[in-house]
Amino acid sequence: MSKKLHYIYDPYCSWCYAISPFVQYASSHGVEVVLHGGGMITGERIAPPSAELRKVLKDNQPAITSLAGVPFSDRYYQMLDQDWVMNSAPPTAAVVAAELAAGKGLEMISAIQVAQFQTGSPIAEQSTLDRLAANLSLNNEAYKSAYTHQLDGAITVHFAESRTLMNKFEAKGFPTLLLEDDGNIRAIVTQGVYGNQPRWDDALGLS
Repeated sequence: MSKKLHYIYDPYCSWCYAISPFVQYASSHGVEVVLHGGGMITGERIAPPSAELRKVLKDNQPAITSLAGVPFSDRYYQMLDQDWVMNSAPPTAAVVAAELAAGKGLEMISAIQVAQFQTGSPIAEQSTLDRLAANLSLNNEAYKSAYTHQLDGAITVHFAESRTLMNKFEAKGFPTLLLEDDGNIRAIVTQGVYGNQPRWDDALGLS
């Protein structure tokens, strides 16, 4: 039985961006990556980032770069000072639709993370998601139909299923990584793999 890495993420989560090299490594070494959007910012939480959150993000990102080696650009920091709205539903719907339409969910979440943290693009805006879809050759009817279906309500079910999975394994936040191997599922401690490639094979049971 092939290994599966269940990756519970949110597009706005900086630590999910930090874990992305590990997730990409798993995919490139024959581990099937199963994506679960957790819906960190939905409902009443949909809003521009508060001044307090903007400060936390600015203060924390250098430490993330130091630990995991992922960059945050000047354009990202400039975006933090602008008016934009955080909403997990549209970018997560794009990831789900990309997977359903073309098996490109991992490529889409990677593109969304780069768009936000490296190019400073608001990832809930339709223009941003349309551009990313086009870059992945997903500007077709199958993707558009799947994306619309998600925003029409299916994404709420997806979020609920992800939360159920988190609760089952007593996960506290994002990212959560669960390795499924021969019918058994165990959590991967994320702190042990951020930027620590020598430990990746062991964490994935590949060594």
